[in-house]
Amino acid sequence: MKRLLTLALCLFLLTACARQESADGTTAAASDPNAPAGLSSALIDESGDNTYLVSDNFQNLTESDSTIYKLVIDRIYYYDKASGISGPLCGKPDCNHTDNDCDAYISTGFAIEYYNQSLYFIAYDHTVFPAELWLWKADSNGQNHEKIKQLDLKGLIIPNQPQTYFIHKGQLFLFCLTDIVENGVPMMRAAILSSPLDDSQEFTTLWEEKSESVLHYTYRFSDQYVYVGSTYNGRTVHIFRINFLDGTMESLFSEENNAYIYGGIHLTEQNELYLSGSDATAVYAWKIENGEKTDTVVIESDSNFPPKILDGLVIDTRPNADNQRVATVKNLSGETIYDGLLFPNGIPEIESELDVNTCNYGEVGGTGSLIAFYMGADAYGTKPAEYIVYLDTAQNMKPIYIFPC
Repeated sequence: MKRLLTLALCLFLLTACARQESADGTTAAASDPNAPAGLSSALIDESGDNTYLVSDNFQNLTESDSTIYKLVIDRIYYYDKASGISGPLCGKPDCNHTDNDCDAYISTGFAIEYYNQSLYFIAYDHTVFPAELWLWKADSNGQNHEKIKQLDLKGLIIPNQPQTYFIHKGQLFLFCLTDIVENGVPMMRAAILSSPLDDSQEFTTLWEEKSESVLHYTYRFSDQYVYVGSTYNGRTVHIFRINFLDGTMESLFSEENNAYIYGGIHLTEQNELYLSGSDATAVYAWKIENGEKTDTVVIESDSNFPPKILDGLVIDTRPNADNQRVATVKNLSGETIYDGLLFPNGIPEIESELDVNTCNYGEVGGTGSLIAFYMGADAYGTKPAEYIVYLDTAQNMKPIYIFPC
Protein backbone atom coordinates (compact mmCIF):
# COMPACT_ATOMS: atom_id res chain seq x y z
CA MET A 1 0.00 0.00 0.00
CA LYS A 2 3.04 2.11 -0.16
CA ARG A 3 3.28 4.55 -2.97
CA LEU A 4 1.08 7.27 -3.98
CA LEU A 5 -1.01 12.49 -7.07
CA THR A 6 -0.32 16.14 -7.19
CA LEU A 7 0.18 21.00 -10.05
CA ALA A 8 2.16 24.69 -10.79
CA LEU A 9 3.95 26.61 -13.59
CA CYS A 10 1.41 28.86 -15.33
CA LEU A 11 0.86 30.56 -12.01
CA PHE A 12 4.57 30.90 -11.53
CA LEU A 13 4.82 32.74 -14.83
CA LEU A 14 2.45 35.29 -13.31
CA THR A 15 4.54 35.71 -10.17
CA ALA A 16 7.66 37.19 -11.78
CA CYS A 17 9.61 34.79 -9.55
CA ALA A 18 13.30 34.49 -10.28
CA ARG A 19 14.33 30.98 -11.21
CA GLN A 20 17.61 29.18 -11.54
CA GLU A 21 18.00 26.20 -13.84
CA SER A 22 19.28 23.04 -12.12
CA ALA A 23 21.16 20.09 -13.51
CA ASP A 24 18.12 17.84 -13.65
CA GLY A 25 16.09 20.26 -15.78
CA THR A 26 13.92 21.61 -12.96
CA THR A 27 13.99 25.23 -11.85
CA ALA A 28 14.26 26.61 -8.35
CA ALA A 29 11.76 29.28 -7.29
CA ALA A 30 13.01 32.38 -5.50
CA SER A 31 10.95 35.09 -3.85
CA ASP A 32 10.58 38.38 -5.72
CA PRO A 33 9.70 41.30 -3.41
CA ASN A 34 8.37 43.19 -6.42
CA ALA A 35 5.92 40.46 -7.46
CA PRO A 36 2.61 41.97 -8.64
CA ALA A 37 -0.40 42.08 -6.33
CA GLY A 38 -2.43 40.26 -8.98
CA LEU A 39 -1.02 36.96 -7.74
CA SER A 40 -4.13 36.53 -5.60
CA SER A 41 -6.12 35.94 -8.78
CA ALA A 42 -4.57 32.47 -8.89
CA LEU A 43 -6.57 31.55 -5.81
CA ILE A 44 -9.83 31.43 -7.76
CA ASP A 45 -8.72 28.01 -9.04
CA GLU A 46 -10.23 25.03 -7.27
CA SER A 47 -8.59 23.60 -4.16
CA GLY A 48 -7.46 20.00 -3.85
CA ASP A 49 -9.05 17.65 -1.33
CA ASN A 50 -6.89 16.82 1.70
CA THR A 51 -9.12 13.88 2.69
CA TYR A 52 -6.75 11.15 1.52
CA LEU A 53 -3.42 12.88 2.18
CA VAL A 54 -3.04 10.80 5.32
CA SER A 55 -0.25 8.47 4.29
CA ASP A 56 2.84 9.79 2.52
CA ASN A 57 2.49 7.23 -0.24
CA PHE A 58 -1.07 5.89 -0.44
CA GLN A 59 -3.08 7.55 -3.14
CA ASN A 60 -5.59 5.22 -4.70
CA LEU A 61 -8.74 6.87 -3.33
CA THR A 62 -10.52 10.13 -4.12
CA GLU A 63 -14.08 11.38 -3.96
CA SER A 64 -16.61 13.92 -5.18
CA ASP A 65 -19.76 14.97 -3.34
CA SER A 66 -21.63 12.00 -4.82
CA THR A 67 -19.01 9.35 -5.58
CA ILE A 68 -15.92 7.63 -4.20
CA TYR A 69 -13.33 6.48 -6.76
CA LYS A 70 -10.67 3.79 -6.31
CA LEU A 71 -7.81 2.55 -8.46
CA VAL A 72 -7.91 -1.24 -8.60
CA ILE A 73 -4.92 -2.56 -10.56
CA ASP A 74 -5.73 -1.36 -14.10
CA ARG A 75 -9.30 -0.05 -13.61
CA ILE A 76 -11.11 2.79 -11.88
CA TYR A 77 -13.90 1.60 -9.59
CA TYR A 78 -16.64 3.75 -8.14
CA TYR A 79 -19.10 3.77 -5.24
CA ASP A 80 -22.26 5.88 -5.53
CA LYS A 81 -22.98 7.32 -2.08
CA ALA A 82 -26.72 7.72 -2.59
CA SER A 83 -27.59 4.35 -4.10
CA GLY A 84 -24.80 2.15 -2.74
CA ILE A 85 -24.11 0.88 -6.27
CA SER A 86 -20.46 0.17 -7.05
CA GLY A 87 -18.32 -1.41 -9.75
CA PRO A 88 -15.96 -0.53 -12.61
CA LEU A 89 -16.43 3.07 -13.81
CA CYS A 90 -17.87 2.14 -17.18
CA GLY A 91 -21.32 2.84 -18.62
CA LYS A 92 -21.10 0.64 -21.70
CA PRO A 93 -24.06 -1.77 -21.47
CA ASP A 94 -22.32 -4.66 -23.23
CA CYS A 95 -18.88 -4.26 -21.60
CA ASN A 96 -17.53 -7.16 -19.53
CA HIS A 97 -14.92 -4.84 -17.92
CA THR A 98 -12.01 -7.13 -18.70
CA ASP A 99 -10.51 -5.68 -21.90
CA ASN A 100 -8.82 -2.43 -22.89
CA ASP A 101 -11.98 -0.98 -24.49
CA CYS A 102 -13.64 -0.66 -21.10
CA ASP A 103 -14.04 2.98 -19.99
CA ALA A 104 -12.69 1.99 -16.57
CA TYR A 105 -9.40 0.74 -18.05
CA ILE A 106 -6.34 2.91 -17.36
CA SER A 107 -3.41 0.50 -17.83
CA THR A 108 -1.02 0.62 -14.85
CA GLY A 109 -2.16 3.45 -12.56
CA PHE A 110 -0.43 4.94 -9.51
CA ALA A 111 -2.53 7.83 -8.23
CA ILE A 112 -5.95 9.37 -8.75
CA GLU A 113 -7.61 12.64 -7.77
CA TYR A 114 -11.03 14.15 -8.39
CA TYR A 115 -10.42 17.78 -9.25
CA ASN A 116 -12.56 20.48 -10.87
CA GLN A 117 -15.30 17.98 -11.85
CA SER A 118 -12.85 15.64 -13.62
CA LEU A 119 -10.67 12.68 -12.72
CA TYR A 120 -6.89 13.03 -12.99
CA PHE A 121 -4.62 10.03 -12.70
CA ILE A 122 -1.02 8.96 -13.24
CA ALA A 123 -0.75 5.93 -15.52
CA TYR A 124 1.38 4.37 -18.21
CA ASP A 125 0.60 4.40 -21.92
CA HIS A 126 1.42 0.88 -23.08
CA THR A 127 0.42 1.51 -26.69
CA VAL A 128 3.95 2.79 -27.34
CA PHE A 129 7.33 1.20 -26.74
CA PRO A 130 8.92 1.86 -24.41
CA ALA A 131 5.87 2.64 -22.31
CA GLU A 132 5.41 6.29 -21.30
CA LEU A 133 4.18 7.69 -17.99
CA TRP A 134 1.50 10.41 -18.25
CA LEU A 135 -0.83 12.59 -16.26
CA TRP A 136 -4.28 11.78 -17.69
CA LYS A 137 -7.69 13.41 -17.43
CA ALA A 138 -11.12 11.76 -17.76
CA ASP A 139 -14.76 12.69 -17.24
CA SER A 140 -16.21 11.81 -13.86
CA ASN A 141 -18.20 9.00 -15.55
CA GLY A 142 -14.99 7.42 -16.89
CA GLN A 143 -15.30 8.59 -20.48
CA ASN A 144 -12.98 10.70 -22.67
CA HIS A 145 -9.53 9.74 -21.45
CA GLU A 146 -7.05 12.45 -22.42
CA LYS A 147 -3.29 12.75 -22.02
CA ILE A 148 -2.33 15.99 -20.26
CA LYS A 149 1.37 15.89 -19.41
CA GLN A 150 4.14 13.37 -20.01
CA LEU A 151 6.22 12.59 -16.94
CA ASP A 152 9.67 11.90 -18.29
CA LEU A 153 10.98 8.69 -16.75
CA LYS A 154 14.69 9.31 -17.31
CA GLY A 155 14.83 13.04 -16.63
CA LEU A 156 12.17 13.42 -13.92
CA ILE A 157 10.83 10.24 -12.33
CA ILE A 158 13.98 8.17 -11.85
CA PRO A 159 16.21 10.94 -10.39
CA ASN A 160 13.47 12.40 -8.16
CA GLN A 161 11.46 9.29 -7.15
CA PRO A 162 8.08 11.00 -6.53
CA GLN A 163 6.15 9.24 -3.78
CA THR A 164 2.94 11.28 -3.90
CA TYR A 165 1.18 13.43 -6.47
CA PHE A 166 -1.44 16.07 -5.70
CA ILE A 167 -3.47 18.65 -7.62
CA HIS A 168 -4.32 22.02 -6.07
CA LYS A 169 -5.06 25.47 -7.50
CA GLY A 170 -4.33 24.41 -11.07
CA GLN A 171 -0.97 22.85 -10.33
CA LEU A 172 0.49 19.36 -10.11
CA PHE A 173 2.70 18.79 -7.08
CA LEU A 174 5.21 15.94 -6.82
CA PHE A 175 6.52 14.92 -3.40
CA CYS A 176 9.86 13.22 -3.85
CA LEU A 177 12.07 11.14 -1.57
CA THR A 178 15.34 9.82 -2.94
CA ASP A 179 18.26 7.85 -1.53
CA ILE A 180 21.51 9.61 -2.45
CA VAL A 181 25.20 9.46 -1.52
CA GLU A 182 27.22 12.63 -0.99
CA ASN A 183 30.95 12.47 -0.22
CA GLY A 184 30.54 8.79 0.58
CA VAL A 185 27.73 9.44 3.09
CA PRO A 186 24.29 7.84 2.49
CA MET A 187 21.54 10.44 2.75
CA MET A 188 17.91 11.05 1.88
CA ARG A 189 16.83 13.93 -0.35
CA ALA A 190 13.29 15.25 0.00
CA ALA A 191 11.84 17.72 -2.51
CA ILE A 192 8.58 19.25 -3.71
CA LEU A 193 8.25 19.89 -7.44
CA SER A 194 5.41 21.59 -9.26
CA SER A 195 4.14 22.05 -12.79
CA PRO A 196 0.93 23.40 -14.38
CA LEU A 197 -1.96 21.30 -15.61
CA ASP A 198 -0.89 21.51 -19.22
CA ASP A 199 1.56 19.79 -21.57
CA SER A 200 4.62 21.84 -20.56
CA GLN A 201 7.73 20.03 -19.36
CA GLU A 202 9.05 22.66 -16.96
CA PHE A 203 9.01 21.59 -13.32
CA THR A 204 9.81 24.02 -10.50
CA THR A 205 11.59 22.91 -7.32
CA LEU A 206 9.71 24.62 -4.52
CA TRP A 207 11.77 23.15 -1.69
CA GLU A 208 14.33 20.45 -0.94
CA GLU A 209 16.42 19.21 1.95
CA LYS A 210 18.95 16.47 2.57
CA SER A 211 19.42 14.52 5.77
CA GLU A 212 21.30 11.54 7.16
CA SER A 213 18.30 10.87 9.43
CA VAL A 214 15.24 8.81 8.55
CA LEU A 215 12.73 11.29 7.14
CA HIS A 216 8.95 11.15 7.13
CA TYR A 217 6.66 13.81 5.68
CA THR A 218 2.98 14.67 5.65
CA TYR A 219 1.43 17.40 3.52
CA ARG A 220 -1.68 19.56 3.49
CA PHE A 221 -2.91 22.30 1.17
CA SER A 222 -4.81 25.53 1.71
CA ASP A 223 -5.03 28.58 -0.56
CA GLN A 224 -1.53 29.36 -1.87
CA TYR A 225 0.23 27.27 0.78
CA VAL A 226 1.71 23.80 1.00
CA TYR A 227 1.93 22.79 4.67
CA VAL A 228 4.72 20.29 5.40
CA GLY A 229 5.24 18.27 8.56
CA SER A 230 8.69 16.67 8.64
CA THR A 231 9.92 14.28 11.31
CA TYR A 232 13.45 12.99 11.81
CA ASN A 233 13.78 9.56 13.42
CA GLY A 234 10.39 10.21 14.99
CA ARG A 235 11.81 12.44 17.75
CA THR A 236 12.34 15.78 15.99
CA VAL A 237 9.57 17.62 14.17
CA HIS A 238 9.53 20.70 11.97
CA ILE A 239 6.33 22.16 10.51
CA PHE A 240 6.50 24.86 7.87
CA ARG A 241 4.52 26.16 4.95
CA ILE A 242 5.57 27.15 1.45
CA ASN A 243 3.86 29.91 -0.52
CA PHE A 244 3.94 28.35 -3.98
CA LEU A 245 3.11 31.67 -5.62
CA ASP A 246 6.25 33.51 -4.51
CA GLY A 247 8.50 30.72 -3.22
CA THR A 248 8.72 31.97 0.38
CA MET A 249 8.80 29.58 3.34
CA GLU A 250 7.53 30.18 6.88
CA SER A 251 8.43 28.04 9.90
CA LEU A 252 5.41 27.27 12.09
CA PHE A 253 6.71 24.88 14.76
CA SER A 254 9.88 22.97 15.66
CA GLU A 255 10.66 20.66 18.57
CA GLU A 256 13.04 17.90 19.57
CA ASN A 257 11.75 15.81 22.45
CA ASN A 258 12.76 12.23 23.13
CA ALA A 259 9.65 11.75 25.27
CA TYR A 260 7.42 11.64 22.19
CA ILE A 261 7.13 9.93 18.85
CA TYR A 262 5.82 12.50 16.40
CA GLY A 263 3.42 11.64 13.59
CA GLY A 264 1.74 13.70 10.89
CA ILE A 265 -0.02 17.03 10.54
CA HIS A 266 -3.67 17.82 9.92
CA LEU A 267 -5.29 21.01 8.66
CA THR A 268 -8.97 21.71 9.28
CA GLU A 269 -11.25 23.59 6.90
CA GLN A 270 -10.76 26.60 9.17
CA ASN A 271 -6.96 26.30 8.68
CA GLU A 272 -6.39 25.10 12.23
CA LEU A 273 -3.16 23.12 12.34
CA TYR A 274 -2.72 19.92 14.38
CA LEU A 275 0.18 17.56 15.06
CA SER A 276 -0.11 13.96 16.24
CA GLY A 277 2.21 12.17 18.64
CA SER A 278 2.49 9.46 21.26
CA ASP A 279 4.39 8.22 24.27
CA ALA A 280 4.23 5.03 26.35
CA THR A 281 0.95 5.95 28.05
CA ALA A 282 -1.13 7.97 25.60
CA VAL A 283 -1.55 9.37 22.10
CA TYR A 284 -2.00 13.07 21.39
CA ALA A 285 -3.35 15.58 18.90
CA TRP A 286 -1.81 18.99 19.62
CA LYS A 287 -3.14 22.22 18.16
CA ILE A 288 -0.28 24.36 16.84
CA GLU A 289 -0.69 28.11 17.32
CA ASN A 290 1.92 30.87 17.32
CA GLY A 291 4.73 28.34 17.31
CA GLU A 292 3.45 26.48 20.36
CA LYS A 293 1.49 23.32 21.19
CA THR A 294 -1.77 24.48 22.74
CA ASP A 295 -5.07 22.58 23.03
CA THR A 296 -4.49 18.86 23.28
CA VAL A 297 -6.68 15.83 22.63
CA VAL A 298 -5.46 12.92 24.76
CA ILE A 299 -6.34 9.23 24.41
CA GLU A 300 -4.90 6.89 27.01
CA SER A 301 -3.24 4.10 25.08
CA ASP A 302 -0.25 1.79 25.11
CA SER A 303 -0.09 1.61 21.30
CA ASN A 304 3.00 3.89 21.36
CA PHE A 305 2.15 4.97 17.82
CA PRO A 306 0.83 8.42 16.85
CA PRO A 307 -2.90 8.53 16.08
CA LYS A 308 -4.39 9.51 12.75
CA ILE A 309 -6.29 12.80 12.52
CA LEU A 310 -9.00 12.49 9.89
CA ASP A 311 -11.44 15.27 9.04
CA GLY A 312 -11.80 16.42 12.63
CA LEU A 313 -11.53 12.97 14.23
CA VAL A 314 -8.61 11.57 16.22
CA ILE A 315 -8.39 7.77 16.07
CA ASP A 316 -6.17 5.37 18.00
CA THR A 317 -6.25 1.62 17.30
CA ARG A 318 -4.49 -1.13 19.24
CA PRO A 319 -4.93 -4.78 20.32
CA ASN A 320 -6.62 -5.61 23.62
CA ALA A 321 -5.74 -8.41 26.05
CA ASP A 322 -7.67 -10.89 23.87
CA ASN A 323 -5.75 -9.80 20.74
CA GLN A 324 -8.85 -8.17 19.33
CA ARG A 325 -8.41 -4.80 17.69
CA VAL A 326 -10.01 -1.91 19.55
CA ALA A 327 -10.42 1.77 18.69
CA THR A 328 -10.94 5.04 20.51
CA VAL A 329 -12.20 7.97 18.46
CA LYS A 330 -12.45 11.56 19.74
CA ASN A 331 -13.26 14.82 18.02
CA LEU A 332 -10.92 17.81 18.18
CA SER A 333 -12.83 19.13 21.19
CA GLY A 334 -11.80 16.00 23.10
CA GLU A 335 -15.27 14.41 23.18
CA THR A 336 -15.33 10.62 22.81
CA ILE A 337 -17.16 9.54 19.66
CA TYR A 338 -16.47 5.82 19.90
CA ASP A 339 -14.62 3.50 22.26
CA GLY A 340 -14.77 -0.26 21.69
CA LEU A 341 -13.92 -3.05 19.29
CA LEU A 342 -12.71 -1.83 15.91
CA PHE A 343 -14.82 -4.49 14.19
CA PRO A 344 -17.62 -5.19 16.70
CA ASN A 345 -19.72 -7.05 14.14
CA GLY A 346 -16.87 -8.33 12.00
CA ILE A 347 -16.87 -7.81 8.23
CA PRO A 348 -18.74 -10.83 6.83
CA GLU A 349 -18.04 -9.88 3.20
CA ILE A 350 -14.29 -10.42 3.55
CA GLU A 351 -13.82 -12.73 6.55
CA SER A 352 -13.49 -15.79 4.33
CA GLU A 353 -10.37 -14.14 2.90
CA LEU A 354 -8.97 -12.10 5.78
CA ASP A 355 -8.81 -12.31 9.56
CA VAL A 356 -9.72 -8.76 10.66
CA ASN A 357 -7.66 -9.11 13.85
CA THR A 358 -4.41 -10.35 12.29
CA CYS A 359 -4.26 -8.90 8.76
CA ASN A 360 -2.28 -5.79 7.92
CA TYR A 361 -4.35 -2.64 8.23
CA GLY A 362 -4.15 1.13 8.49
CA GLU A 363 -6.24 4.27 8.23
CA VAL A 364 -5.95 5.86 4.78
CA GLY A 365 -8.52 8.65 4.95
CA GLY A 366 -11.72 9.92 6.46
CA THR A 367 -14.67 12.13 5.70
CA GLY A 368 -17.39 13.08 8.16
CA SER A 369 -18.07 10.11 10.43
CA LEU A 370 -16.46 7.65 7.99
CA ILE A 371 -12.95 6.23 8.31
CA ALA A 372 -11.35 4.36 5.41
CA PHE A 373 -9.09 1.43 6.29
CA TYR A 374 -6.69 -0.49 4.11
CA MET A 375 -6.90 -4.19 5.02
CA GLY A 376 -4.94 -6.95 3.40
CA ALA A 377 -2.21 -9.53 3.25
CA ASP A 378 -2.92 -11.75 6.24
CA ALA A 379 -0.06 -11.45 8.70
CA TYR A 380 0.86 -15.10 8.18
CA GLY A 381 0.95 -14.76 4.40
CA THR A 382 -1.80 -17.32 3.81
CA LYS A 383 -4.49 -14.86 2.63
CA PRO A 384 -3.18 -12.27 0.16
CA ALA A 385 -6.49 -10.48 -0.49
CA GLU A 386 -6.63 -6.69 -0.08
CA TYR A 387 -9.57 -4.34 0.54
CA ILE A 388 -10.51 -0.78 1.42
CA VAL A 389 -13.22 -0.82 4.09
CA TYR A 390 -15.16 2.24 5.26
CA LEU A 391 -16.35 2.16 8.88
CA ASP A 392 -18.96 4.56 10.26
CA THR A 393 -18.06 5.87 13.73
CA ALA A 394 -21.65 7.12 14.13
CA GLN A 395 -23.06 3.62 13.62
CA ASN A 396 -20.98 1.49 15.98
CA MET A 397 -18.21 1.05 13.39
CA LYS A 398 -20.61 -0.45 10.86
CA PRO A 399 -18.88 -1.37 7.56
CA ILE A 400 -20.53 0.91 4.98
CA TYR A 401 -18.82 -0.08 1.75
CA ILE A 402 -15.90 -2.08 0.55
CA PHE A 403 -13.52 -1.87 -2.40
CA PRO A 404 -11.29 -4.70 -3.56
CA CYS A 405 -7.64 -3.77 -4.11
